[in-house]
Order: sequence, then structure tokens, then C-alpha cells
Amino acid sequence: MGRIFARTATGRGTAALAMALGLGAALAAAPDARAQDGRFYVGLNVPVMFIDDTDSTTTGSQAFGQGTATPYEAKSTSEYDTGFKVAGLVGFEFGRGLRVEAELFFARAEVAKVTYKGVNAGGNQLPITVDVPISGTADQLGGFASVWYDITTGSDWIPYIGGGLGFIRVDRGNLEHDSNGLAQAIVDLRTGGRAPPLPPGTVPEISTSDTVLAF
Repeated sequence: MGRIFARTATGRGTAALAMALGLGAALAAAPDARAQDGRFYVGLNVPVMFIDDTDSTTTGSQAFGQGTATPYEAKSTSEYDTGFKVAGLVGFEFGRGLRVEAELFFARAEVAKVTYKGVNAGGNQLPITVDVPISGTADQLGGFASVWYDITTGSDWIPYIGGGLGFIRVDRGNLEHDSNGLAQAIVDLRTGGRAPPLPPGTVPEISTSDTVLAF
């Protein structure tokens, strides 16, 4: 089980991935909690990934059909479909249940939807919720160094506890979505839909990658 924490970026047209939760069974040369002598082991971890919603803040400035630029801000939430993870690991068992482990992994999940709420333009709260269609994947490449303690049960089932520290590089570079979606919704509300559509690319694309601390 691993939990990923990401910084939330604030800036025009930006977003950040928050936490991911992976659950699954390890296909590995399982260490033996009863071993007394040190030994190396290797393994393969192939869990299903359930990625938590991403909360971030988007800010910008737009004329909104009035000739002067007005600052705006909104809270955005990204939702994800179930994904996968493939991890390779190598560990060393010291005996008496204590072992250390290094893991490298790749994970991927489809981004299902982006929703903007709490929209504020020019200091005025706007009564809108904006759903922006989006397609593509969020990819993760990372590594952990962990310490585990195996609990002897007298059977083939060996529960363990511990933790690790590492990094996650998140890449959303292949996403396809309307980056003008939020600004266009504000324009339509403030002008009653009388303003022309914003030209493509008026709002820059969201940040495509970030490297974050994970534990």
C-alpha cells in the first residue's frame, strides 16, 4: 500500500495531482520472517490503482467581454478511473523479521473529469459549477526506500508493518481538454452569452508534469 502526496500549484491554468492509493497483491519471492541469516530477495508488485480526486486552485485574468482584465479564481477537482501499477523491488532480510527494500514503479490511470467550483471573478462569487470534458492519462514514475517488519504467525500468512520514503514524477502531458472551459463559462455568465467564444489557447494548458515527495 502506498500513498502519494503532491504539492498543489497555483497559477494561471495550472493544476496538480494529489494523492494516489494503490492496493494489490505482491507476486514476489516472499521473505521468511523466521529466517535468522541475512539474504536478498526480489519481487514484482502488480496492484490495482484507486487514485483519489485531485484538488487544486486555478487562477487567471480575463477581459470577459468588458475590455479590461478581471482576475478570477476557482477550486478544481480532477477525477480518475481505476488504473494499474507495475513495480519491481529488491530487498534484504536481516533476520528476525526486519528487512529493507528498494522499489521502482510505473503507474497509469485515465483522467475522467475536471470540475470547477467556488468560482470567483473580480471579487464576486459566481453561482456556477463548470464540468470540463477531458481525456488522456495521468502517468506516475517513482521509487521508494522502505523498512518493514514481518510478524510471525506460524503459518504461510506473514503480515508486516513499516513505511518508506521516495519520489513520484507525475506526467499529464497527453491530456486533451478545453483549457478555455472555465474562462468561457465566466464570460458566458457575465455577458448573458452575447460575447463571442474565446480563441483557442486563450488560457494556457495546465502544467503537464511535477516531481513530488512521497511516503
